[in-house]
Amino acid sequence: MHQWAKDSTYYHIVIDRFATGRQEFNFSPTTSYSQQLREWMGGNISGITQSLDYLEYLGIGVLLLSPFFRGKKYHGYWVTDFMQVDPHIGTFQQLRELIESVHKRNIRVIMDLPVTHCHISSPLAKRARSDNKSDRDDWFHYDDNGNFQGFFGDTNLPEFNLEFMPAVNYLKKIIRYWVEFGIDGIRFDHAKRPGTVFWQHTTSYLQDLFPQVFLLGEN
Repeated sequence: MHQWAKDSTYYHIVIDRFATGRQEFNFSPTTSYSQQLREWMGGNISGITQSLDYLEYLGIGVLLLSPFFRGKKYHGYWVTDFMQVDPHIGTFQQLRELIESVHKRNIRVIMDLPVTHCHISSPLAKRARSDNKSDRDDWFHYDDNGNFQGFFGDTNLPEFNLEFMPAVNYLKKIIRYWVEFGIDGIRFDHAKRPGTVFWQHTTSYLQDLFPQVFLLGEN
């Protein structure tokens, strides 16, 4: 394990719920608070950047960000495009500015990556559903009726077949993209779900190309 990863205090941020950069969140007087909590509240990347003095004052060494990819829910785990920043929370440039600002304060950035599934509206899932002969068919698990096998039973979240190398290579491509963007580490959501094929190929790939990157798995 990297020394900084062992010695640092981690601060976990759900981006949509931390800070807006506007001093206010999106509250509606006509909608119940419990219902509003299920929707986007207005936190964003700029809000984190504007809060760095506070975060540095706390003495943190690692900023762990919730998934910032384009998706369907505020928490970031229903991903439709792993290569895009969700416009609800910001832009590529704002994320780059955050990472650069954090690094100037000697703080590392870890991204949260759900590798087990995507959202059913993602181009990958749409292509698999629209064409029975699609080369994406083998990217997912299916039930006995030919329907997507959903993550924890949710059929809106088709599970990747992480024994299938094209799917594994696609996720490796995603990881490489964000590491080269400036990410210092990766938290793998629900890390016990992928099998040995995924872990053997992914960890050896990262150790060879990016030995400085810290890997963290959710138990």
